[in-house]
Amino acid sequence: MKLTVRQFKLLQYINNFPDMTLEDYSKALEISIPTLKSDIKNMEKFLAEYHIILQMSGRNILQVWGKENLTHLLIDSKNSIEFSLDEQILLLLILTDDFIVLQDIADKLFVSKSKIEKLMPDILKTYSNDLQSLRHYGIRCISPEAEKRALFAKLLSAYFKGIDLCREVEDFNTKHFPILDYISKDSVLIANNVIKIIQDNKDFSFTDESACQLFLCFLLMIDNYKKHKNKTVSSIFTNIIKELPNATIYLKVARDIAT
Repeated sequence: MKLTVRQFKLLQYINNFPDMTLEDYSKALEISIPTLKSDIKNMEKFLAEYHIILQMSGRNILQVWGKENLTHLLIDSKNSIEFSLDEQILLLLILTDDFIVLQDIADKLFVSKSKIEKLMPDILKTYSNDLQSLRHYGIRCISPEAEKRALFAKLLSAYFKGIDLCREVEDFNTKHFPILDYISKDSVLIANNVIKIIQDNKDFSFTDESACQLFLCFLLMIDNYKKHKNKTVSSIFTNIIKELPNATIYLKVARDIAT
């Protein structure tokens, strides 16, 4: 069984915040309690393989048996989460510079146009500030670059562990989405080196999760810069940091990244 991203996030919440109520979990995941209960029911057999039981009590409390096995389950499942079709569509739009019509989206994702047509209204509604749809032109992502990178990292971060980032990109490319058709392997190597530069600097400290998110943001930024312009340290950045206590350190890291 492959967990959905929502199921995976639910298990993360249960692992990190076991005392939350069903209502708390439903609010955190932005779903109804009946949907939450359905997700828990659908995971029963999968959880049993790890000797984990989730039992709902009448007090709106979720009891967890075998919680000590949850961490192991989450590690095993991280790179096998289902990457849904609507997420594939959104990722394709983020990685495509211009408008793209529904038929081309269907062709690139190897699904029928009718499936795309069925999902697109909800996607456009959910991401109304990020996507633009024009008759005769198609659909494109219109988010500012910083927001586009954040959305990109949000979509992909659940599939990365931060252990071997280059290998994890390859795995994601093979198992979920052909991302290397849109982002070069050279950009992956550069982004990986950027993370190493930052991690080697003792003035910075990151969890594996934070490092993954930072890597993904750099990956999209670097690939975009490689396609459209040279990498430089912007004077805007220099002016912003010049009054900070560690301005010299930040500037050195920025120059190392740019080269």
